[in-house]
Amino acid sequence: MPETLYQYTSVETLAGIVASKCLWATRTCYLNDTTEIVHGRELTCSAAKRRLTMNPNEEPTGWIAERYAVPPPPDWSIEWVFDEVGVVSLTALRDDLPMWDRYAVSATGVAIGFSSAWLHQRATVNGLAVCPEFALHSVRYEDQEKLALLDDTLAFFHRTLEARLSDPSWEGDPSDACFGAAQSFSSVLACLKHPAFASEHEWRLATVSLSGWVEGAGKEHVEVASWADPTFTCPIVEVCMGARTDAADAKQVEDCLVAAGLNGIPLIKSAVPLR
Repeated sequence: MPETLYQYTSVETLAGIVASKCLWATRTCYLNDTTEIVHGRELTCSAAKRRLTMNPNEEPTGWIAERYAVPPPPDWSIEWVFDEVGVVSLTALRDDLPMWDRYAVSATGVAIGFSSAWLHQRATVNGLAVCPEFALHSVRYEDQEKLALLDDTLAFFHRTLEARLSDPSWEGDPSDACFGAAQSFSSVLACLKHPAFASEHEWRLATVSLSGWVEGAGKEHVEVASWADPTFTCPIVEVCMGARTDAADAKQVEDCLVAAGLNGIPLIKSAVPLR
């Protein structure tokens, strides 16, 4: 995992992030490629069926296979959950020309550097639950890599649910636990993309949220990975200004960092040569 993951965005979005002390995940229906979830669903069915061929008694995998089937069972449809997936798009690329042009308002925005260790720790801690707050994955572009990720995730949910369902002190409903796993699993689908985007070296923080969606800038977002709790440090480690930003933009960025008590964060200028 790279030491720092970057979000290329606008100066206004940076101001909103530091003010709210959280990242904002965009609903997948507003992404450039809205077919990602559909593609991931098809691959999930393939991966689950392959596991069930070798392990027919792997009940959690069977539940996910049934819920993700097309068409799904009428009494336990999971399709509505696919609309509740939100993602934060990050990249391992620092100061990259194509990323500036595509995602940072043609290099008039910023690249926010986040500590990948901080994000990984939060995802790992929450991942001990059947329904974690969010998942953090490097995006898979090739089918073989996608199937490997899906297989690993199915195995994780199987181990987690098997331990929970066999625990005599647990008094929950097994159906609810398996449904929660199927619901949570859908966040993984957002980490599977077409090979044409492989040059972006993307990482995605993905979450499933049944409430809390907020409209803004023509999209819907939901709060995720908050550091408002004083027990969490701020994960921002640097802010890189786009090559086309001016003194007024730099002043706005500096002011919003100072207002949030983050005046110690390095503020650097892009070295990409733009005219």
